[in-house]
Amino acid sequence: MAQRFKYSGQGPYVFVSCCEADVEQVSRDIAWIILQGCHVWFDAGAEYGQTLPGEVSGAIGRCRQFIVYLSKGMNASSSVKKQVDYALMNGIPVLPVYLEETQLSQYYEIMFGTMHSIEHFGGDSDRFYSEMMKVLDASFRSQPEAPDDDPPKEATPPRQTPPPDKEPTRQTARILESAFVAEPARTEAPVRKKRAHKALRVLLIVVALLVVAGVLIAAVKPLRRDVQVAYMSAFMPKQLDEQYYEEGLIYNDSASGTYSPSKALDLFLKSANGGNVKAQYALAALYESGTAGEKNAAQAAKWYQKAAEQGNVDAQYRLGQLYDTGTGVQQDASAAFGWYMKAAAQGNTAAEYYIGSGYLTGRGVAENDATAAEWLEKAAAQGNVDAQNSLGILYRDGKGVKKDAASAVKWFTLSAAKGNAVAQDNLGNLYLAGTGVAQNYKKALELFTASANAQNADGQYDLGYMYYKAQGIPKDYDQAFRFFMQSAQQGNAIAEYYTGVMYEFGRSVSVDLTKAKAWYQKSAAGGNEKAATRLKMSKFK
Repeated sequence: MAQRFKYSGQGPYVFVSCCEADVEQVSRDIAWIILQGCHVWFDAGAEYGQTLPGEVSGAIGRCRQFIVYLSKGMNASSSVKKQVDYALMNGIPVLPVYLEETQLSQYYEIMFGTMHSIEHFGGDSDRFYSEMMKVLDASFRSQPEAPDDDPPKEATPPRQTPPPDKEPTRQTARILESAFVAEPARTEAPVRKKRAHKALRVLLIVVALLVVAGVLIAAVKPLRRDVQVAYMSAFMPKQLDEQYYEEGLIYNDSASGTYSPSKALDLFLKSANGGNVKAQYALAALYESGTAGEKNAAQAAKWYQKAAEQGNVDAQYRLGQLYDTGTGVQQDASAAFGWYMKAAAQGNTAAEYYIGSGYLTGRGVAENDATAAEWLEKAAAQGNVDAQNSLGILYRDGKGVKKDAASAVKWFTLSAAKGNAVAQDNLGNLYLAGTGVAQNYKKALELFTASANAQNADGQYDLGYMYYKAQGIPKDYDQAFRFFMQSAQQGNAIAEYYTGVMYEFGRSVSVDLTKAKAWYQKSAAGGNEKAATRLKMSKFK
């Protein structure tokens, strides 16, 4: 049922207008406005006919301040348009509040283009409530409030009270009642009505106590957000979990002036314990990174699991990686594959790549080159650079697909263009050999250089070999030795062999058989047969 806050007293009040899709979010602001001691008139959810109902037009005409919430959905709301039109025609002060970045219709652009407005998105809630408070101060505090039309029936003993504009009234209690209690059906039996009224009276007492407590807290220290959270915890627990999560995002934003990962972690934990899946994922990420303290892989796995079981696709993928590497959980390739599959079913391209790799290597699932190619093609088509490179290898080697050099060039090119150093080296070798593309030493040199600069060991070796063998460029042993050494230091067995050759024959360096033998031994240990053959020579005995 739509929420209603129909103030019927003689005092000043705010009229709030929004489309039906924004009622839940706007209700939080209405609760906050009421806690500031202001009356509210609000009736959401109904679309009107050709004319504005007399009850609504009368409420707009008598209000002190008209607040309209702007969003993408609001553009199509005929009721909001009628309310805005009526407010402007009758000279009522209008405050536009943006709930999100919104491209206004031409009509609203004309209406609100030069009007003062405030934004209620982007995470800076303190700024928003400060701006809203200024508007309320200007509209209400500067003029005395008319007496409430429903005074207490019994006199109460003198007591210490907050300022008059903060004092909760029975009218405020009735407004709060209508905000959180569904209106009783008009066809109810008298007995049911009597029971409902009794329950409402008990609720009103609780509401009044909460309001008084909130006002007293605000009087000691102005923490409007804390008052709002305390109020919402009693009536809107799901929204409270979201509130904790949103505040956690603010503290977790390094660009904000309130950056505090430890506070973010505490808020995410409160929200996550309430079942908020976004908070569970954010909490796991903090534990995994250690940003808020020491890393805790087990806690990261625990919260990723909770979020993953609720269907969070990013958590499913990250949990797959933890099982893949044995981080925070016992390593389990099958479990990893299962979570990758769940994430892939929701379109996660990285998960699709890992599934393809799993079928290719038999990790977590039976090896199947054809199925591997299908999954890699899915990920590659969506722009995954690793999948594009792997798919290029399959087409180059005819593994799981029909051998097709042109297709290999296509996928290597797409991946290399996005900076994948392995694909740059693979594509460079196709240009060097003229496979699937016209032979082009200059293009090969460019690709090997880019790969080597990205610290790819194969790219470093291939670039060194071009200089060593003078492939399309002048022979240069100094450059050859430089890149062989860089690659050898990363464990490339072929580069280790050629580094040994350079030391054995004194090419670019002085002859040093001890160093040559050491590099041959490393290369032979890596499976290089040429290096093993060199070591059998008498000079290395």
